[in-house]
Amino acid sequence: MSYTYEDKLNFIVDIYCPIRKVSFETGMSWKTMLAQAAQETGWGEKVLPGTNNIFNIKLDSKWKGKTKVFRVWEGKKSSGRYENSKFPVFDTQEEAIYDRVDFLKRNPRYSKIFSKDILGNFEKEVQALEDAGYATHADEKTGELIYAELLIAVFGPTMRKAIARAEEKASCVITAAVFKKGVSGEPLANTKVLIKTDHNKYIDKKTNGKGIIEGITSNLNGSINFNLDSKEFSYSVANKRKLAIEVNITNDKFVTKTVNHLTADNKPIYESKSTTTNNSESSTADSKNSNNVTFNIKLVEADTGKPLPNTTYHLEYKNNIKPHKTDGSGIESGITADVSQSISVYLDDDSGKKQSIYSMAFPVIGDLNGQTKILKVPVVTLQLIFVDKNKKPVPNYEFKTVYRGRISEIKKANARGIATVKALAGQKLKIIHVAVNKFTSNIVTDGSTKWTYNTDKLIGDPSNSPSSTSNVATSTPSSSQKPDNTKPSATDKGNIIRNDKITPKGPTNEIKTDKAKITIKFLDEDTNKPLSGLTYWTQSTKYGKNASTTGSDGTRGRTHDSDVGVSIGVLVNENGKEVKKGTIVANSDKNGTAYVYKAKKPKIPNIEVKFKTQRTDVVTEKSKNILRELASQYGMKTIYITSTLRTPEEQASAMYSNIASGKVIRYAAPGAEVTRICQSGIKKGLGRNKTIKNMVSRILEYDKKGMRVSKHCVSFETYAKKNIIDLGVNSNGLTTNAQKQRFQDICDVALNQGKLSSFISPLRDKAEPAFHLEIPQ
Repeated sequence: MSYTYEDKLNFIVDIYCPIRKVSFETGMSWKTMLAQAAQETGWGEKVLPGTNNIFNIKLDSKWKGKTKVFRVWEGKKSSGRYENSKFPVFDTQEEAIYDRVDFLKRNPRYSKIFSKDILGNFEKEVQALEDAGYATHADEKTGELIYAELLIAVFGPTMRKAIARAEEKASCVITAAVFKKGVSGEPLANTKVLIKTDHNKYIDKKTNGKGIIEGITSNLNGSINFNLDSKEFSYSVANKRKLAIEVNITNDKFVTKTVNHLTADNKPIYESKSTTTNNSESSTADSKNSNNVTFNIKLVEADTGKPLPNTTYHLEYKNNIKPHKTDGSGIESGITADVSQSISVYLDDDSGKKQSIYSMAFPVIGDLNGQTKILKVPVVTLQLIFVDKNKKPVPNYEFKTVYRGRISEIKKANARGIATVKALAGQKLKIIHVAVNKFTSNIVTDGSTKWTYNTDKLIGDPSNSPSSTSNVATSTPSSSQKPDNTKPSATDKGNIIRNDKITPKGPTNEIKTDKAKITIKFLDEDTNKPLSGLTYWTQSTKYGKNASTTGSDGTRGRTHDSDVGVSIGVLVNENGKEVKKGTIVANSDKNGTAYVYKAKKPKIPNIEVKFKTQRTDVVTEKSKNILRELASQYGMKTIYITSTLRTPEEQASAMYSNIASGKVIRYAAPGAEVTRICQSGIKKGLGRNKTIKNMVSRILEYDKKGMRVSKHCVSFETYAKKNIIDLGVNSNGLTTNAQKQRFQDICDVALNQGKLSSFISPLRDKAEPAFHLEIPQ
């Protein structure tokens, strides 16, 4: 039976309560736990049978319980292999969740997660996991790690629906408590409170600045014990699934009031009867209100930040779509919604087609109360394609555009019948066809990139002349206008710079990029020459903090790709302190121009780099300096490189010799394909040279796609971009597991800092005889 959408929802429902319980006891974000469980197991579909291992964590040396062996795929989809691996078996899901926290705690590489400013913060925790190398998911084009992005993306409509179901059906109660003092009701801010649920052990907790402790998790028919200043009282949750209580301490007595939720200023929406208790159980009462917030929405142009006044848009909330409109300043005030709900935003629902703006949806959180949510409307680059009745291009086709009340001069398509225009999503764009004095009109959508016009089938406009600047409303494309790919894309396309300049001599065919490609270059502040081997960081609210290392030209060898308009800080470490060198506001106009900074030359350890392989001239000085750093941290005086580049010719020759002698090695997909080419050549009698030539051709094809037949087999061009190096364990004195573990930890840090783009340890991969490092240039 196939795994269904309902199965996904039920998986989250099943693990929701134990995750909330462990989260409250340990302080780790429950959202991080839910996101990882969903991501690592395909929403429960790939949980290894009979293990309760809801994070698919592999066996490590600290686990002393039951285990099972499973045959699992290791490595990338295109270049991995199946291996037999041991996994821990847990008696319950709750045990697996506790072990996950213990696993992170007992591994020093994850220590950052438990720092005061990160623990409990979903976004910061997942970024810390990515930084520590928990997983190596990377963007196929840029190579940038995206594990944090994947986990955050898990919290979409499916997760929200699952959580709503869990809070309705699950067998636990999630309680928030606000602590106050005296008749004035002054919040007990930053106050220590001991909390015990369902007769478990007391846990030390501390109220926040508003006197609140959230996420207290107990059984559906359980109880909560509070101990404050050595005074204790018990509270029955009375079969409620979401609960908030106000605890007021007056004259050493506890006065409690029960509400469903708390407002942003911590006042109960509706209060029940008060209960006074002196170390005795308190009673509860129901309330019918929900926790809501009131906020504003502001629509702005994504590229300029200018407000969009008097603009109609739609909000989808609790499965209902309703129209809204901004005022003269681009703002709509006084929007009210329940916390934990999600709001989707559309510039025009277009009869239910939901033309989407840049931010597809946003969650309602308590911090939104009284604030203004700014939503950026993207600028869409459209290709207008003019064809005749035979669908052939109409060259130099003349037209005008009417957009936002402005009419352009005459524009012309190019020789292929194509013209490029730019417009804000959600706006109506009217095309006036000059030759026939007719027009077509449609709504610009974020997902549409091409509009095709059949010039033989145009709509007449008897009420408007070509000079008219009024828009004509149409809810669907006409038969003469056929926008392609009109489904809104969930992919972040970035902010495209719009050029409103009217070109009387015809259209501008240049399409400006929606991404800024930023080159950062460092110079030695003493010599003014390019600075090699310097580690620097780029930091932004959108992309987080990422490390790079400069090569011989003072750059990292590739651009930093960013959405236009993002503010990015550039940081270095000097004399043990983090120093900000400057701030870049991403701008596509500077693509190809380097942002130049000066810094102190990093100290290079006096470590000798030696080779135990013939090809030595391909390893760059940047790579050698990084190896010197690793060796210095370990305490080596010399570090030995035991393998570097294997050319496609060498790889093909070795494979041919093995196959011709009857020895066939099992490869992943690229290697298997090259093996088939070899076997076919031998069978057809093509001869060694011709067969190897065919094999090399296919290996190079894979190389261009970023795929390899073996780890070291790449072209010289590819190797120049990324040095691939093996460090033999025997050659470098890394023979014991303790020695390997120590060097592995050092390499993990370098991987997190961006000095290494990939790293395989023989401790983790038993088939790997050496430490395999890949160093971006």
